[in-house]
Amino acid sequence: MITAAKELEKERVSLATYIYKMLGTFMGKYSDDPSEICRFFNFNMLKNPAPEKETEFGGEVEAGKTVTIVQSNFNKDSIFTIENTGPTDLKFCLAENADEETPNQGVTVQPGMMVDITGMDLGNFIFKFFNVKNLNTAGPGSYLVTLID
Repeated sequence: MITAAKELEKERVSLATYIYKMLGTFMGKYSDDPSEICRFFNFNMLKNPAPEKETEFGGEVEAGKTVTIVQSNFNKDSIFTIENTGPTDLKFCLAENADEETPNQGVTVQPGMMVDITGMDLGNFIFKFFNVKNLNTAGPGSYLVTLID
């Protein structure tokens, strides 16, 4: 156990050193507009590395249908890792009601792709329903979602 802890600490220091090195590089590159540096770092994740809870959801959605993955109290910093494990395009969004799509909001994930996105990027984060719509009308789709809230 002590060896594992020492190895973990070694890796933590190595990662911190790398991040510090990259920050220095970006400081030189974006010295005229330091706010540009923020797009390369998820400062919330760096400040709060241990999430409160991580939950995984998976399922299928019939052709042309919208289903609710989970109903919860999301916040703008909720992190969704979305993987499209099926053969059809899927649209993920936060919605006011179960089993409905929110027009002009959310993210479309193509087959075989994986994205990390926040609650704020999925729509109105005060909505309680995290829904998925199968954009294909010919066949079913499938997904795997990890929610860090």
